Amino acid sequence: LVYLGLWQVDRAQQQSALLEAQRAMVDSPWRALGDLPTPPPLGMPVRLNGRYLAEPAMLVERRRPDGVGGFEVLGAFHDEVSNQAVIVHRGFVATSSASGALPIVPRIVDQQEVLGHIFVKASARTEVPRDVEDSRIVPLADSALLEQRLGRPLYPYMVRLGVDDANALRTRWSEADVFPGKHIGYAV
Repeated sequence: LVYLGLWQVDRAQQQSALLEAQRAMVDSPWRALGDLPTPPPLGMPVRLNGRYLAEPAMLVERRRPDGVGGFEVLGAFHDEVSNQAVIVHRGFVATSSASGALPIVPRIVDQQEVLGHIFVKASARTEVPRDVEDSRIVPLADSALLEQRLGRPLYPYMVRLGVDDANALRTRWSEADVFPGKHIGYAV
């Protein structure tokens, strides 16, 4: 148990350093997609210029920590400067759990520029139920499926819209899944 406690303290320090780096990254200048390092740091500000591709939006079923059910909304954007398609995470749309119906997603406002932040999703947290027939519902981390649906290769990292973007929905971006204080709590 002592070793587990020490590991939790070490993990808390790692998380603190990661969060500090992400917060510093958010304040850095916007960069074009083609000017980003490989791999781009999580949270790096990015500017895309071009147009949205796919309507209707792709949906990822989620339940927020406060218990509200709904969908994360993804859109595809073609960045003309780098000539790459990018998945843009627009935010969250709540849905009534009683109805079981898909939410009405606000249409994309015609827009030439997107300001957002690099978001690297490590793994999907949901599976598409086998009985779902609506092709808009996708597993978040399945880039092969997203590429198949779009019919083109994708930039390997997702971009989260900034809260001021005209196409942003409800955005409550969390910087981390587990914050350092939780690791310290486990350690003691």
